[in-house]
Amino acid sequence: MKHRPRSAQRLWLWLSFCLLTISASSSVSAAAQCDEWVARIISVQGKVEAKTAHENRWKNVEQGQRYCANDMIHVRENSRAALELANETIIRLDQNTTIVLSGESEESSWLDLLKGAVHFITRTPNALKIKTPYVNAAVEGTEFVIRVENGETIVSVIEGRVALENEQGALLLTNGQSASARAGEAPLRRLDIRPEDAVQWSLYYPSIIDRSALRSHPLTLEADRLLSVGRAAEARALLDKIVQLRPDNAAAYAMQSIIALTQNRNDEALALATQAFTLNPTTPTTAIALSYAQQAQFDLRAALNTLQRALHVTPDSSLLLARLAELLLSLDDLDQAEQVAQQALGINPEQAHALTILGFAHLGQFNTQRARRYFEQAISLAQASPLPRLGIGLALIRDGELGDGRREIEIAATLSPANALIRSYLGKAYYEEKRNDLAADQFMLAKSLDPNDPTPWFYDAIRKQTLNNPVGALQDLQQSIQLNDNRAVYRSRLLLDQDQAARSSSLARIYNDLGFQQLALSEGWKSLNTDPGNHSAHRLLADSYSVLPRHEIARVSELLQSQLLQPLNLNPIQPQLAESSLGILDGAGPTSATANEFNPLFTRDRFSLQLNGIAARQDSEQRHGQDYTTRSSDLVHAAVIGRYSYSIGTFRDDNEGIRPNQDRDRKIENLFLQTALSHKTSVQFEYRDTQISQGDLPLRYAPSLFSSSERRFIDSRVLRLGMRHDFAPGNTLLFSAISNDHEEHTRDNADLNLAPPSGTVPRSLTVDLSESGQTFELQHHLFKKGYSIISGAGTYRSDKNQVIDVNFPTPFCPPFCSTNIPVASEIRHHNGYLYSHIEQGKLTWTTGLSIDDVTTQARVETQINPKLGLTWQLNNSTTLRAAAFRTMARSLVANQTVEPTQVAGFNQFFDDISGSDARRYGVALEKNLETLYLGIEVSKRNLEVPFLAAQTNKTFKADWAEQTGRAYTYWTPLKWLAASAEYQYESFRRPATYSFDKRDGTVGIPNLTTQQLPLSINLFSANGFTTNISATRVKQKGEFATVIQTGTTTTFSADQFWVFDTSVSFRLSNRLGRVTIGAKNLLDKAFLYHNTDIATTRLLPERTLFTHLSLSF
Repeated sequence: MKHRPRSAQRLWLWLSFCLLTISASSSVSAAAQCDEWVARIISVQGKVEAKTAHENRWKNVEQGQRYCANDMIHVRENSRAALELANETIIRLDQNTTIVLSGESEESSWLDLLKGAVHFITRTPNALKIKTPYVNAAVEGTEFVIRVENGETIVSVIEGRVALENEQGALLLTNGQSASARAGEAPLRRLDIRPEDAVQWSLYYPSIIDRSALRSHPLTLEADRLLSVGRAAEARALLDKIVQLRPDNAAAYAMQSIIALTQNRNDEALALATQAFTLNPTTPTTAIALSYAQQAQFDLRAALNTLQRALHVTPDSSLLLARLAELLLSLDDLDQAEQVAQQALGINPEQAHALTILGFAHLGQFNTQRARRYFEQAISLAQASPLPRLGIGLALIRDGELGDGRREIEIAATLSPANALIRSYLGKAYYEEKRNDLAADQFMLAKSLDPNDPTPWFYDAIRKQTLNNPVGALQDLQQSIQLNDNRAVYRSRLLLDQDQAARSSSLARIYNDLGFQQLALSEGWKSLNTDPGNHSAHRLLADSYSVLPRHEIARVSELLQSQLLQPLNLNPIQPQLAESSLGILDGAGPTSATANEFNPLFTRDRFSLQLNGIAARQDSEQRHGQDYTTRSSDLVHAAVIGRYSYSIGTFRDDNEGIRPNQDRDRKIENLFLQTALSHKTSVQFEYRDTQISQGDLPLRYAPSLFSSSERRFIDSRVLRLGMRHDFAPGNTLLFSAISNDHEEHTRDNADLNLAPPSGTVPRSLTVDLSESGQTFELQHHLFKKGYSIISGAGTYRSDKNQVIDVNFPTPFCPPFCSTNIPVASEIRHHNGYLYSHIEQGKLTWTTGLSIDDVTTQARVETQINPKLGLTWQLNNSTTLRAAAFRTMARSLVANQTVEPTQVAGFNQFFDDISGSDARRYGVALEKNLETLYLGIEVSKRNLEVPFLAAQTNKTFKADWAEQTGRAYTYWTPLKWLAASAEYQYESFRRPATYSFDKRDGTVGIPNLTTQQLPLSINLFSANGFTTNISATRVKQKGEFATVIQTGTTTTFSADQFWVFDTSVSFRLSNRLGRVTIGAKNLLDKAFLYHNTDIATTRLLPERTLFTHLSLSF
């Protein structure tokens, strides 16, 4: 063998390098001829040519090439091309189309359409001008189609505005309008041309022919090629010819099915696919076609079975495997979908659909970089496929590149303009960019393209809600809920139930904006009955419970459950002010990403800052006319970075109170960290530090009944660790560990009631408390079609050290000298529970059983608590709820537990004395009409409340009773008006046997009845203003008792009065926040009122003027 001389080798290498360089440069030569390119090639199908301004010959174009001003592009027959202009306009060229890229100026850009058809999506702020032989078009932020053929120009506007003009006249077109112009004639509006028909040539038809197998009939392959470039009419004619020649050609019927399916003729598609499968059930082509038709009929499981059976016959079909992976992704089985897609690539490494599904699988796991690589490979292999473009757009958005991601979704919409789902997500991308008008246009298009898809209704509801149109948002969201099951085209039953729950919780937030509080709670409960693992519904209840009396345990427990279940988001901690939920709707929606459900991916890498501040001022008669102020603020910074999210929050509250020694100073610091170890497992850590200094806070039946000396100082530090792991869809494990170090110092100069002749004796009291507690809880969710089961167990341990120092003045010493009493106690509480939600048609049964085992120094007790609830959907508008259950009030670290807080919408955990045995019975009826909402609820609680006798160290129990009821009427007669009327009833019977302190606001109430009638009107304006006017009629009468050594003293109190409130709020532009000014007790009505909830005060006998500012960045 002879060897070449070294010089020859060097020459050969040099020539090879030159040839490669020339070849590479020629492929992008068009881009090198100008400083600024005018157009970039996005996709090429068939034969597309270009002729630059510097050359006089046509050359084939390739994806990625760039062209300059005055260059020409020509699309041959049975071909298509997509381009991106330098001003971010996306255009699609039909066959036999020729354009000239005329250029761009500061005011506008333009191109010449010589012949053919072009589909435009332009969002540039500068005007775009298109010149044609018969009329010119000027557009701005518009989507339209323009065609030049047979001596005329036809323009069809999909959305936006297009101004047509020639020497003979001018015409303005808007959404859904078409016009044409001929030589020498003015443009005329055309009623016989629909814009949706004008884009039929650009539709995307999924291929069901595995070309890599090369076993298909030549005519069938030709029909497939015609469909790939949108020539449906020509393909259908060819398929008809094939069927005439060979009536047993199964592939022809299968392809006819795909055409019918793409053109929304689903029943015809199923009939054709079934016929094809009957003729030949062993080929991938017929199985894939039938699976698409079955999916369109909402039967994902049947589609899956069809593909799995076909794989037994043809296990080496890459296209069949790719289609199977797509369905597995729709069933939320990401791991299996990834495995099957990899198997398809093992057979055919150039299987673009398998690469696309792999991209979505990794996107669902938030592995965006790998997902983008798969999408890019798929785009290079299938340039006209919209799905990888959509996928890479979503990946870019998830990485925080919103503008680039939106542009890719625009390209996807150009490649498949009739795809309603892509339109919905393009609309949401515009919404995220705060381009509300463009978002509204896309949602409107999506609704018209597929009236049965709930997605655009859901996102449009969110948009309207943020634009101060909650009535319109309510109507859209109700429509979304009604259409939810139509998502079965690409969602499993399990995921559909989760979607329904997400929409219900979003609906509840809109109810809150309307002032329909009870309806919001009802929707939250309904959402949890449908999907107990819905974090949005838990968060909603946490926010809603904050305004209900004696619901603090339920509120913070719902917050804990929401945090454990939530994905990475920008709202991981709850600020303390009542209206600090700014921005929470941005993350509302289904949280499990599958092939066509991408809402959670719009939670993108970014930083956020939320600020809330309230300033209030009152002129208090109890302070002898002196003004007093309230200042509260919270600041929360949060971020999502890849697989991590965190938030840092601080809360300050300085309230001087309406009387002496009613002041309160609170400081709360919060740190929250969360990481997604995988798409199945997340871990979170939280630290809270709370410091409180306060006087005597409760509002009692007598204004003078308060302590001028009682002071409490609290320092509490909470550490929490949480984990969530999804074994499979609907199979979730939660773990929560909470540790609390609590220190409290109380001092008071309290009177002691003695028998005559001593009477009332002054004393000083100091209590120092130090407590360390830990809670460990484990909970399992099993969610199947028709039922769900929640089971769990927990343990609580507390070690408490208390020192009580009582000092008596002379002459009561001796025998009553200073007393220092150290008290050490331990509490051990173990619990377990099992809850189930069982659907039986219109009935949803909630059954459960819990067990509490308590050990203290004073008692050892085990209690079994049965639970029974019923939610009965009597018809589409009427719901009946009923429940009966037993509970034991548990000692809890930070008052938080993961055990379900409600049964059929009836709260289980009130702020009762620890160890209280409660039985609750309730029934409710709700009626929702089109604009009118009615409801009534009554319940009763019987309690046995333990008290410790200090002399004997034994526990005694007192029988308490509570009755509550409420009725409501909510009305939305107009788009800008919401009105409500409620009736609330509350009755307490708490004997005074164990009450030695007349200032105790929760015991010693033999009889207290409170009735309230709140009336409210909310007015909403399109410019962002909301006005609230409310009036509340209150009637209260009570009997209050205090025990002394000689017996019981009883005091009667009663009052009835009206309280008027008003407020005006304004939503800042670009969803920046809200400013509110208002007045509570506007007429400065003085009244007597006893508040049984020591944690909150709803009514004040003084006028309060306030300003509230909420900002979100």
